Amino acid sequence: NDTTGVIGNISVDGHGQEWRSLQGNITISSSAIIDGVRLGFPARVGPATTTTWVTGSGHGGRAGNNARNPYGNATAPTSLGSGAYDSTIGSYAMAGGSAIKLHSDSGTVIVNGLINVSGRDRASNGASAGGSIWLKADIISGSGILAASGGSTQTSGNGGGGGRIRLEYGTSMDYGGKVDVDGGSAALTTNKGKAGT
Repeated sequence: NDTTGVIGNISVDGHGQEWRSLQGNITISSSAIIDGVRLGFPARVGPATTTTWVTGSGHGGRAGNNARNPYGNATAPTSLGSGAYDSTIGSYAMAGGSAIKLHSDSGTVIVNGLINVSGRDRASNGASAGGSIWLKADIISGSGILAASGGSTQTSGNGGGGGRIRLEYGTSMDYGGKVDVDGGSAALTTNKGKAGT
């Protein structure tokens, strides 16, 4: 389908992968998975990262117990999720979610599979933030799953903030699947991350 990919962190908010079809459609089949978990900002890096173990990291929504503001562009989401706290700065063990844009100039983007750029879950302490998904086409269709939720924590700690998802279409929006930018859960509801956009 004449597709070209571009990757690179080119702004303070980070920048994920872009896939563009110049003359055809882009299809994510029902058995396909695009996995961007732990491919965003690494641990202790990002505009809404944290300096403590228990605090979550944010992006499109604030993380639990984290006062840093959301960042990125809701109308053109390509920013990466902030990484959670880890003993090694720059580690990808607790990195945030990545970002992906699927762009068909005059065709259709069809998502029947899974695109997952969610934050990383952990058993305790703060979780990382979800990344970004941007679908742009004349027609968007499918019944898959678009996930950019914040990471969850099971015992102590705070959930990560949700990321950003945009579906930008020209003629028709026929997508009937799931869109998830929820904040990550936590043992205490007051520690849950906030939803993204």
